[in-house]
Amino acid sequence: MRIAVLGPLEVLTDELAPVVVPGAKERLLLAVLTRESPGVVSTDRLTEALWNGARPAAAQRPSRLPDHMRAGRSRAVSEP
Repeated sequence: MRIAVLGPLEVLTDELAPVVVPGAKERLLLAVLTRESPGVVSTDRLTEALWNGARPAAAQRPSRLPDHMRAGRSRAVSEP
């Protein structure tokens, strides 16, 4: 999987097929995680990035981003 964050966010499978990432929050989340890669991103950092520090109650449930990102792989791997 390849993730490009310069210009519009672009996600491609290993076969270079585009992956649709629906929703502005999902795209922002992916951009933040990509930028911080390969490090760990704290909940506080994500809360600040996604909701300006005021996380809504609906944000307590697990993210559905992995469901949208699954393209034959069960985990994301980052490379320099």
